[in-house]
Amino acid sequence: MKIPDKPLQSLKLRLANDEISRLRDKNLKNLLRHKKLYLILDLDHTLLHSTRLPDIAEEEGYLHGQRDALPDNLKSSLFRVDGIQMMTKLRPFVHSFLKEAINLFEMYIYTMGERPYALEIAKLLDPGNNYFSYRIIAQGDCTQRNQKGLDCFLGRESAVLILDDTEAWREDNLEYRDVRQVLKIVRKEVLRDCKVVFSRVFPTNFPAEHHTLWKMAEQLGATCSIELDPSVTHVVSNLGGFCGRRNI
Repeated sequence: MKIPDKPLQSLKLRLANDEISRLRDKNLKNLLRHKKLYLILDLDHTLLHSTRLPDIAEEEGYLHGQRDALPDNLKSSLFRVDGIQMMTKLRPFVHSFLKEAINLFEMYIYTMGERPYALEIAKLLDPGNNYFSYRIIAQGDCTQRNQKGLDCFLGRESAVLILDDTEAWREDNLEYRDVRQVLKIVRKEVLRDCKVVFSRVFPTNFPAEHHTLWKMAEQLGATCSIELDPSVTHVVSNLGGFCGRRNI
């Protein structure tokens, strides 16, 4: 059986759980044979920014003009998509990123926007149809309303990266590694050797170690404290102004 490229919901098929599992295993083996992972890319505020044409402010009316009249930095990144009444600006170097990423990943678009929007934006990101093909998951493909999930995706979660910002991944024995565990190791390197003090960030009498920011810093490899001493490298404060690295 040929492995489908389209998301499960788009196939209009009802597959038994064991058949879905078999296809996911087969996809994974094929993927790892090419030493790739899955990369699921959000659109808005990740690869680009879009706004409805009627919502463009009066002082930005020049954006409606001829492309030749636009500033040089916008000519290759700003697009008016009349078919869906949107103005879209691609983020800097997005095409360079996709060109490099295709060597490492099988890439998917996953957006909570409607399919016509996703298809039009895919043309801007991938005019040569080299990166995504039919691998576009839109709002109508989701099995839960207003919520993204991988149940409509024919890939193993152990090999999936979802892009909010970029992270690197390496391994030797690919078949028995889980990307989620590898990412935990990678994250620990981000703030390794940093000691962070939080000053007036948490509510009074709130256990600091239970706060989201404290936990996030620890997940990124930092040592956290509420006491200032000579070993502190960074201070996080809500007093305003710039708080950067302490030179002790």
